[in-house]
Amino acid sequence: MGLFKKKNKKQNEELVYIDSELDIEAEFRKRRGQDKGDKEFRDIEGLQFVRTQCQLITESSGYINELKMEYDAVTAYLSDIQIIESQSETNRKKLKMTAQEVLSLRQRRDSLQKEKPKLKSSQYAMFDKYAKDFPKALSDMQNDEKYCSAVKHDLRVLEAEKMALREEIDNSGMRRTNIKNISIISLLGIIAVFIIFFVSGQLGDRNGMMLFMVVLLLAAIYVLLIFFMQRRTMYRHKLAEKKLARAITLLNKTKIKYVNIVNSVEYKQEKYGVKNSYELSRIYEIYLDEQKKSERFRSFGVELEDAHGRLTELVSGIGLYDASVWNSQIEALIEPKAMKTLRTSLNARRQKLRDRMEYNAERIEESKKSIMDYLKKHPDKADSVMEIVDGYDAVQ
Repeated sequence: MGLFKKKNKKQNEELVYIDSELDIEAEFRKRRGQDKGDKEFRDIEGLQFVRTQCQLITESSGYINELKMEYDAVTAYLSDIQIIESQSETNRKKLKMTAQEVLSLRQRRDSLQKEKPKLKSSQYAMFDKYAKDFPKALSDMQNDEKYCSAVKHDLRVLEAEKMALREEIDNSGMRRTNIKNISIISLLGIIAVFIIFFVSGQLGDRNGMMLFMVVLLLAAIYVLLIFFMQRRTMYRHKLAEKKLARAITLLNKTKIKYVNIVNSVEYKQEKYGVKNSYELSRIYEIYLDEQKKSERFRSFGVELEDAHGRLTELVSGIGLYDASVWNSQIEALIEPKAMKTLRTSLNARRQKLRDRMEYNAERIEESKKSIMDYLKKHPDKADSVMEIVDGYDAVQ
């Protein structure tokens, strides 16, 4: 099983630091010290801890699979750049001349438009590149931002709940101490009353005996009251601990979700060069308007289409991953500086994807280690743990 494979982890800084207070296993150890008699609760909570780690492994594995697809595409574009730069001087000159022709024709076509373009050429080229998938990409970005806000709200709620439960646990401890002190003082007072009755000799008198019985009854009622108060305080203390364990578990899961969704939103913002989905939507609407204007001058674009075709044919002939994309990267085929800028951008995108994959891989290794640590401490639960692990493909 993959769970038992040893892997070397890079000693790099984590993207997001999770508070050490959220160490669930430490919370279990703390509760065990406070309530050794509640074995059934510990068993259930321990297996729930293992199940939570398996769920985190599955979720992080899904993120890694999605990121690998994007990473492979970016890597392929970088390989295309190397292929282009390794071409002979003749081929590169032919590519450059055709690209210059495409650029010149595009500029002539744009000059026919009465209004100045409202989009930068890089933005227009970007929308050309993602035109088919863009409505979905915009919707995904909007949904990610909404989900990010929701997860952030959940984090605040869970943090507040955790603090409130910790305060409740502290207060219940103080109440137990106060009840204990009061019960000691009351016991001493009752003993003193009994001593007075015995010393004064009132027990031999009928009225004194009646009074003694009344005092004895009141003392018994008081003792029962103290007993029930103590039991109620202990019950609320245990209930608060269980709620705290649940809140911490949810907070850990929510923080990991928040890290991934924030990274996803930031990556898309960098990819499309915008600050948020509203700006992206506004630019996309401008792009659609520009497209409508271009339709009026399509008859003047025959030469441009022909030049694009010849450029695509030239690029296809050298075995690139995606030949069509270079029609939107004309400047990179002409100017080495533009090609360098493109390579830098792709490397930055690939590094960000790699960081996100490493982050999720670390989460997986930490969860696997947590399960192994639990098995070492609770070997009698090995069968139950293996049954849970076998139910998650990503943990195999």
